[in-house]
Amino acid sequence: MRKFCAFLAAVSLLFTSCNNNDLLSDQLSNDAANQMAVLAIFNGVPGSDQMEVFLNGERQNTTIDMLRYGEFMRHKTVYPGGKRLTLNVRYGNQTLSPPASDLNLIAGRNYSLLLTSGNPIQSTLVEDDLLLPRSGQFKVRFVNTNPDGLTVSVGTSTDRVGFFNTLGAGKVSAFATYDVADYPLQFMTAGGIRGSYAFELKPVNQGVYTIWLTGSLVAKDRNDQNSLYTVIQHP
Repeated sequence: MRKFCAFLAAVSLLFTSCNNNDLLSDQLSNDAANQMAVLAIFNGVPGSDQMEVFLNGERQNTTIDMLRYGEFMRHKTVYPGGKRLTLNVRYGNQTLSPPASDLNLIAGRNYSLLLTSGNPIQSTLVEDDLLLPRSGQFKVRFVNTNPDGLTVSVGTSTDRVGFFNTLGAGKVSAFATYDVADYPLQFMTAGGIRGSYAFELKPVNQGVYTIWLTGSLVAKDRNDQNSLYTVIQHP
């Protein structure tokens, strides 16, 4: 009987040890994830044929990712802390390297880096809220890098700013949450130049999206929707 009790105690101790190791493994995994930052990169520089993005000298987009204007690098883990941002930007046969700038990435947080035209090229780092919304809802934001430099809103034919109020060129909005439905939306310009473009947004339950305007709303030929805007689903 004593031997049997000792056997049960040993088995119990073994299971307890395994469970503790599993919990420790989960904790270490969580800790490892929390020790990294997450970064996406958007090339909003019109006319750029290729872009190489470096943080502290380490290239972020792969050698097969051209990262042309209107293209983006999806969220990926990067080491946190202060980072020196450098770029090589190709326009046709010419490659330019604008002055370096500094970023600060905090562990456990998600970011988007929006690169836009300017002299020098401008970089905007925003923190992303990628948590899933409640069931029956979706989350979306608006990025405006239209080459005309126009301020643009997103709404419906009856409510010009029903989704996003006027947003300047080179800007990115915060995420907003809406009920899942099919939305007939319009991009609409503000100011002296008037233009609009209708499009459909059909989100899925608990989806997280970016609507990215990269085309011209005032150009005569606007028949190709794919060249005008992109709807990105995250992650």
